[in-house]
Amino acid sequence: DSWPVESRFPLGHYVAMVGEIGTKSVETEVLLHEHDIPCDAFSAKVMACLPPSDYKISLEPGREDLRHLPILSIDPPGC
Repeated sequence: DSWPVESRFPLGHYVAMVGEIGTKSVETEVLLHEHDIPCDAFSAKVMACLPPSDYKISLEPGREDLRHLPILSIDPPGC
């Protein structure tokens, strides 16, 4: 795959059909793929570390429940 200097268009090849442009799930899949972000299913060992499905969070004094907000945290490498 390349983009010759004398061409208005790049040269490439078909890789896969992932879905309709603009669909949230398709755009997410493309971003994960383009940036080599692993998105494999978690192993049974990892899943075993999760709390039970009926787990309830109890707030400690001085803490605020922010689960209703769309918050994302990205930790730097080695953090």
